[in-house]
Amino acid sequence: MKKILSILILTMVVATGCCSAKKKAEASADRKGAGLEFEYSAVSRGMFKKITATQYGLTFTDGRDAKPQTTEISTADWNSLVDYYEKNLSKKVSGLSEIEVPSKKHQFDGAAAATFTVTVGDQQYNTPAFDHGNPPAQVKPLVDKMIRLAGMETNK
Repeated sequence: MKKILSILILTMVVATGCCSAKKKAEASADRKGAGLEFEYSAVSRGMFKKITATQYGLTFTDGRDAKPQTTEISTADWNSLVDYYEKNLSKKVSGLSEIEVPSKKHQFDGAAAATFTVTVGDQQYNTPAFDHGNPPAQVKPLVDKMIRLAGMETNK
């Protein structure tokens, strides 16, 4: 009896895992931007924030010792990030390191230093350091949306 019960439970666990993997694969089929990843990080002596968005979800950390949290990202939210990237950054992503930052308070501890990174396949493109809470106009909509999705308020 125990053997049959064990086999039944094992079968249910395997079937459930396969079904959820299948649902996840079907859900990601509707999503754009396979191979794209967006990352925002802000660091100072007293603060650490990191948000990573992929088609599979959002991972964020709000503190050096905090455990990273992962949450799903809706297809609509992910697609809006990708749409903005495709319309405004994709053709000039290699120039991301050349963009002008609006302020430089982070250079003298007036603000946390932040960066934004776009990963396309195995290539990474980074912005220069900018002030947390004041991203360059080219990436501001992406940064603001990621912060909102992660539930992190911008502390200037």
